[in-house]
Amino acid sequence: MINTVSPSAFNYLQPIACDMEPRDSNARLAVLCLSDSLDESGSGSLKYAARMQARGENVTLFTSPATPLTEMATRRGLSFTTLRRFNSLFMPFTALALSRQLKRLQIGVLVVTQREDLALAELANKLLGSQLRIRYQQQ
Repeated sequence: MINTVSPSAFNYLQPIACDMEPRDSNARLAVLCLSDSLDESGSGSLKYAARMQARGENVTLFTSPATPLTEMATRRGLSFTTLRRFNSLFMPFTALALSRQLKRLQIGVLVVTQREDLALAELANKLLGSQLRIRYQQQ
């Protein structure tokens, strides 16, 4: 006798349902840079967020806690949210935390400035039901 598995058994593979509507051209913007140092990508992310805020955009910077990037964001008056990056084994926990913050802040566009953060952004997007637009910007 062959055991069959119903399709409903795989519901845990589905993205988390959320109430994010498709975004228009005025979507809230976030910049993701989880660098521990103020290197080229970190300073570039900071400059980009400051430039977009000066243009009137509502920008949130996602950074690691207690880093030079958070100190510089505080000095420049940028809104930021800290997010602790775990190693690759625990990346789903970081992606879950990121997706919850993106949903809470109603972010529609996420700018990623580091290649190693792309997988995290993609996983968070999957958890949001692929409602997020991700832009990779090299510095």
